[in-house]
Amino acid sequence: MIRNLLFSCALVFSATACGGGSDEAFFEKTVGLMEGLAKAVESAGDDCGKMATAVGDFVKKNEGTMKELKAKGEELKKDKAKAEALAKTAEKYKDRMMKVMPVMLSMSKCSDDPKMKELEDKLDFM
Repeated sequence: MIRNLLFSCALVFSATACGGGSDEAFFEKTVGLMEGLAKAVESAGDDCGKMATAVGDFVKKNEGTMKELKAKGEELKKDKAKAEALAKTAEKYKDRMMKVMPVMLSMSKCSDDPKMKELEDKLDFM
């Protein structure tokens, strides 16, 4: 789960798994979700049970948006030219993504937690 999520974050930077609609709106929505997820993770501290609950609540609240973003990312994987063209837009969001990366990495401490594993598929939204 954690590896997939971090890989997805890297794809946002390289603009190879994002697209559909307005580039700006797509990136804003994607980065906003990552920031929200980071807040959920941070709120749990080192408690994996609390983290699973916080992340689960976040997923429930944002599941529709996450599905939308995943579908758009899948569409773009088929259009390499469009993906490459998004690199300039992705650059604008780099600083915000860099701020959430350490928090995303901290999720790895709970990667073996059964409750966190249940959320794995739902976190693959990019």
